[in-house]
Amino acid sequence: VYFPTEKMVYKEARDREIIEQFNGVNIKNLASKYNMSESYVRSIINKKIKSD
Repeated sequence: VYFPTEKMVYKEARDREIIEQFNGVNIKNLASKYNMSESYVRSIINKKIKSD
């Protein structure tokens, strides 16, 4: 039986927020807002695009 850790639940919620707020040109702003690299924000968005 798998129980997600608190960190994993937070990460999934954060990723959903990033995807919802993405408007096509605001990767730099999202990276700054969530204190992560632009390439990591891109990878989150690309992962969502590929899964759709």
